[in-house]
Amino acid sequence: MFFWTHENIWNILHGRNLIAEGGWASMSKNGFLIAIEGVEHSDVKRLGERLSKKIRRKGYNSVFGVEPEIDSSGNYFRAVTKENVASMISAVANDLNTALQFESFEPDRDALCEARRVVCEFNEGKEISKVDLQLLSFFERKFHLRSVIGHLSSSGYFVILKGYELSGFVAGLFAGISFEDLFVLREKALGRDYVRPDVTILLCPSTRGMSESVINYEIAMARLQNTRNYGFVVRVNGDRSEGLVMADILRKLSRFIPALA
Repeated sequence: MFFWTHENIWNILHGRNLIAEGGWASMSKNGFLIAIEGVEHSDVKRLGERLSKKIRRKGYNSVFGVEPEIDSSGNYFRAVTKENVASMISAVANDLNTALQFESFEPDRDALCEARRVVCEFNEGKEISKVDLQLLSFFERKFHLRSVIGHLSSSGYFVILKGYELSGFVAGLFAGISFEDLFVLREKALGRDYVRPDVTILLCPSTRGMSESVINYEIAMARLQNTRNYGFVVRVNGDRSEGLVMADILRKLSRFIPALA
């Protein structure tokens, strides 16, 4: 059984004894994936960029976003909107054309076929359901996540992403899709390419409001935390100045990652 302790986290950062039975079963990595989520700060993208720079100043490798960024706001998973549908379909179609040429993608055949079905229906002028659009939102980054795994395979490497899977689940909840169905969609679309975040920074309002956005973030976060080995969640009051928010992020991260102290 793998236990989250300061010693184990330190070993992770230095590439020691990374995978224990009951730990990350789907991948091998020596780095850290940090996701920044929430809507309580005017420029979450800039916060991610600043955090990545501060980590590099500590002497570690770090990258924010992991090109190519496909959303104007810098979200890793593209938001499902009317404006984004055509671009999303095009990106998925290109991925399919590439993937279907290689035998190495054979284990992903079911996901490929499902995505191709949606693309064909769109090209035929059929209306695409909210569920299928959410499937494409996850699937669009399926193969690019392998580059994230590539970064994480380097010892002490920090990858910071804005708008990771939590944003995808929140968008799905807004669309009226149940968490259970969203979880199935993520598993179907990403499969072995899914990468769990080690730490999720959730930017919250200073007081617990009852807005639909806040409720959906809290519901999605609570449900994801109930899944196996999801990782730490760091809540930060996001409706303050950028400097105060960044200082709070670093202070709270240092509790789990001693190297950032």
